[in-house]
Amino acid sequence: ALLESWPDFRAATDRSNRQVLAPLTRGDLVTVSALPAVAEEALFRGCVVPALGGGPLGVIVSGMTFGALHVGGGRNAAFAAWASAVGCLYGACAVGCGDVSVAIAAHAMANYASATMW
Repeated sequence: ALLESWPDFRAATDRSNRQVLAPLTRGDLVTVSALPAVAEEALFRGCVVPALGGGPLGVIVSGMTFGALHVGGGRNAAFAAWASAVGCLYGACAVGCGDVSVAIAAHAMANYASATMW
C-alpha cells in the first residue's frame, strides 16, 4: 500500500532493487537478505542503542541514523524516511525483547520478502 500511495518511495525502491537484485538467483537473495541484516542490526541495535542508554533515545537516534545512511544508490529522502521508521521498529523490537537477534531476524525476513516480491 505504501508503494502505491508514495510515488517517491516507489521510485527509489525500484531504482535500488533494480541495481542490486536483478542479476541475483534465489540463493543469492538469501545471502543479500541475511548479511546486511546481521551487520546493520549488530551495529545500530546491538551497539548504538545500548551506547545511548538502551531506551527510547537510543531507539530513535539509531533509527534516524540508520535511515540517513540509506540515501544514495538510487535511494532518496522518501526511502530514508521509510528506513528511519523501520529502524525505530527494529530498535523497539530489540529493546522490548532484550535480544538483538529478534531485530536481525525481522530485518532479514523483511529484506527477503521485499526482494522476492519485487
